[in-house]
Amino acid sequence: MASTLTLKEALDRGQIDDVSTALGKVSIGSILAAMATPINENVTTVTSHVGTLAYPAMYVLGVFVDAGSATGVFTQVPDGTTVATKMFKVDYTAARATVTFFATDAVTAFHVCYVKKPAALATNLAAVYGV
Repeated sequence: MASTLTLKEALDRGQIDDVSTALGKVSIGSILAAMATPINENVTTVTSHVGTLAYPAMYVLGVFVDAGSATGVFTQVPDGTTVATKMFKVDYTAARATVTFFATDAVTAFHVCYVKKPAALATNLAAVYGV
């Protein structure tokens, strides 16, 4: 029975054998290793106020804009929200995450720090969460 449980179900049950089997299915070591090493990237190509990251992102920690009509630290807002000046939003669903800025800020280059989405996470979400 342990092999058919999702990670959530195994954790809820609290049986160590279930948990270890479920953790093995999700490659937890790869996920934790990727989370422990944030990527610092300088994005110098921004097209129509959107920059594309080099890797899939699990979470963006921060953005510093160094070229545009507005510069400095920008504030992240949830995807689906309308951005205003000195704000950005991230689309995590793309193969490589995209960062969208307010058009009037005319951003042309920025630095970003983010946690790379491990390949194991992308391929095992269904097994982990049962979705």
